[in-house]
Amino acid sequence: MASCPTVKSQVIRGVIGVAALVGAYFAFAYYQPLTYLLIGVALFAMRGCPACWVAGMCDAVKQKRAPTETAKGPK
Repeated sequence: MASCPTVKSQVIRGVIGVAALVGAYFAFAYYQPLTYLLIGVALFAMRGCPACWVAGMCDAVKQKRAPTETAKGPK
């Protein structure tokens, strides 16, 4: 599910997405086309809705904590 396997890349995408959403919130009263552009940037950065980003972040953390399996075979 996660498009970025590392936690660092997930955090960077999240910061960009949240910054774009905050910018869209403040731009709404002054210039609405900019709002729509920033919402598009946020959706692109998060690769979907914020819930999709959270799911990707959970997957990245789970992959980081999972022990690496080796192919030793049965004993």
